Amino acid sequence: MKSFFFFIFIAFLQILLLSPFLSKSQTKNNNFSNLEEFYNSFVSQDVSDSDRETIKIILLDENKFNIEEEVILVRILNTIDIKNKSELLSLVNYISWALENLSKSTKLEDLLTYHLSLIIRQDIKSKSYFTSLWRIIKTETVYRTVSHKLIIKKEPKIGLEDFLGFSLYNNFGDVQGTLTFYYSGVDVIIDSEFHNFEIKKTNISLYPDINVIQGKGGLISSKINNPYISGLDFILNKFSFDLIQGVLVSDETTLNTSTVKNVEGSLEYRIPKNSPKNSNNFNFISNNSDIQFLKNNNYSLRSGLFINGDKVFTKSKSNGFSEFLLQIGFNKKISVKSKSFFIDNQNVSAEQSTFKLFDVSDSLYHSQIEFNFNFNFEKIELFNTKGLLSNSAFYSSYFNIEFDADYLSYTLGDSEVFFKMIIAPTQRPLSVYSRNYFAQNKVNEMTDLNGINFLKAVYT
Repeated sequence: MKSFFFFIFIAFLQILLLSPFLSKSQTKNNNFSNLEEFYNSFVSQDVSDSDRETIKIILLDENKFNIEEEVILVRILNTIDIKNKSELLSLVNYISWALENLSKSTKLEDLLTYHLSLIIRQDIKSKSYFTSLWRIIKTETVYRTVSHKLIIKKEPKIGLEDFLGFSLYNNFGDVQGTLTFYYSGVDVIIDSEFHNFEIKKTNISLYPDINVIQGKGGLISSKINNPYISGLDFILNKFSFDLIQGVLVSDETTLNTSTVKNVEGSLEYRIPKNSPKNSNNFNFISNNSDIQFLKNNNYSLRSGLFINGDKVFTKSKSNGFSEFLLQIGFNKKISVKSKSFFIDNQNVSAEQSTFKLFDVSDSLYHSQIEFNFNFNFEKIELFNTKGLLSNSAFYSSYFNIEFDADYLSYTLGDSEVFFKMIIAPTQRPLSVYSRNYFAQNKVNEMTDLNGINFLKAVYT
């Protein structure tokens, strides 16, 4: 009589627990009503003695499962072909392992319900789903594709976690979460055909059903072929890694190099599809443009920092101006501002910059000009031939005049600044303006019929 009521109770519990799923289509391979029926059917096949003993110990001998857990586990077993021995063994081993490694916030019943929901919703396409999960747990290679693999030399903890928009919900609207493997204090190796790197001492959550990693902490080290920055150390405060696309992103990264320290910014990495030409394969951009960089007795650079492969620019996420400042004598200096300088082995340059030369009470100014400074020769060159304001005038505050020049050059230590016309002056009109000294009508009065005057002679 007791066994009869127990059977009735089990049947009722199946309906109560799993009624939210009955509206979903499901492929049913078996019709077991309890774990013992499954065991008897499984061992009736050509099964090794060790596998037979494993199944018996886990499912029958130790009474590991309460009534609710057994009901759900049997439903899962009924969805797997009894001939698929590898998948069935992986499921049983996986569930047994999960009992010992569940996070404190996750119950085994919830974990089993999550997997059953995936199956009933037909979100599991592979016939080796539990084999794959068991492989992640028991091998070092936790993810593998043709192009890359991810290696972690430690077993995880397991649980369910509400993750962005990927969590499952039951028919009552309750969050079931997403399957999560937790790794603490591990080194993660990313191994691809063309590039390998390591994230050291990180804590990560691996979501195997959506192939995404979320991480906290960790260090990536890289080399860069640039004489002014070397020894890149990226400290990832938070990061995510799309395993399918091979894209790592961190909006909270701290960069330390040989020349600058504690630079806050963002990092991005994409697994290369071809053999890279750069020493460094990580992109980084600072949050702001307040980094003291390239400082010596003659010049300094206050800037943002954008590293793209081995190329170094001074962009920042704030889109602020960087300033290259040169001391050229007592109360004399040159200030060049740009939103993006480019720094290579010999030069710092900008296609668009604002130029100011301060000489005691005088200043020389141009609002948009191409700039280059050569470190070896300590020489400044300005080119006024490109951009929206090409061929526009320089302005001198002391004389209160505007004058045209295509090219300016100055070498640190010299007492003179050189100007030059690149485009032939005979091919364009003379234009001189000063509130105090010259006016265009005076120029016209002193010009003969051939277009010659003394200013023109000096100009050429």
